[in-house]
Amino acid sequence: MESKKNSWSEEYLIHLPETASTNSYLSDLLMQDPDLPAWTVVMTDNQTAGRGQQGNSWFASSGLNLTFSVLLRPTMLPAQQQFDLSRLCALSVLHTLSDLLPSAEMLSIKWPNDIYYGDRKIAGILIEHSLTGSNLDYSILGVGLNINESDYPSYLPNPTSVRIILGHSVDRVEIFRSFMQEMRSLYRHIEEHTADQLHTRYMQCLYRRVGYHPFQDKEGRFDAMITDVLPSGELLLVRADGRKSSYAFKEIAYVLC
Repeated sequence: MESKKNSWSEEYLIHLPETASTNSYLSDLLMQDPDLPAWTVVMTDNQTAGRGQQGNSWFASSGLNLTFSVLLRPTMLPAQQQFDLSRLCALSVLHTLSDLLPSAEMLSIKWPNDIYYGDRKIAGILIEHSLTGSNLDYSILGVGLNINESDYPSYLPNPTSVRIILGHSVDRVEIFRSFMQEMRSLYRHIEEHTADQLHTRYMQCLYRRVGYHPFQDKEGRFDAMITDVLPSGELLLVRADGRKSSYAFKEIAYVLC
C-alpha cells in the first residue's frame, strides 16, 4: 500500500470548465493567497490560450485532453538545480504513459522535456519558478497531454495522442490520477536529495540518445551525439570531429526529418 506521504489527494484539485491558461490561473491564485498549499492543481477542460515552450501556443480541443498545472514548493532546492523539476515532470508523464501504451520503449523525452512516442509529440511541459534568495520558493509545472484528440490542424508538425496510438478513447481522469501518484512518488528524490537517480533515468529515456543526429544552432546545421545534460539543464553534444559544445534551451534545436 502506498504511504500517505507519497500519495496525492483530490482535495487539492481546482477544476475549471474553461480558462485562458492553467499556469496563469495558478499564478494569479498565488498572488491572492501566498500560502496556497503545495500540490494544488488547476485543471481545465478548455484552455483557450495555452502556452508551450518558446512562446508557442498549445493546441487542445475542449474536453478531449489533459491540461493542468501543479504547484510545488521545493524550497530545499537551490536555484541552479531547478532542472531537477523538469526531469521529475517529464519522467512522471513518461512512466504514466508507459503503463498505458504498447511498445513503451518508443516513449522518450525530447530535451528538455517534451514527451515523444516514436518521432511524434504526445505531451509538452512548461515550468515557471519563483525564487527566494538562492533557493526556489515555488514552481508551477504545466502539463499538456494529448489523450483523446484525433484530428490535428495541418500546421502542427508531428502530433500524436493516446487515442491515435490505441485506436480508441480512454478515461482522462484515470490517466491524470496515475500521473499525480507517479509524480508524488518520484518527488521523494527531490525531498531526499537523491535527484541523481532522476538524472540517470532521464538520460536513459532521452530522445535520440544513441548515435549522431542532426541539430541546428545559430551557425547552421550539424550532426552530433548527446553526451550529457548538466544539472543546469544545458545539453552537451560532441561532433564527429571531437568538438564539444554545450547549449542552453533556445540556443539549439533538433532537426526533425
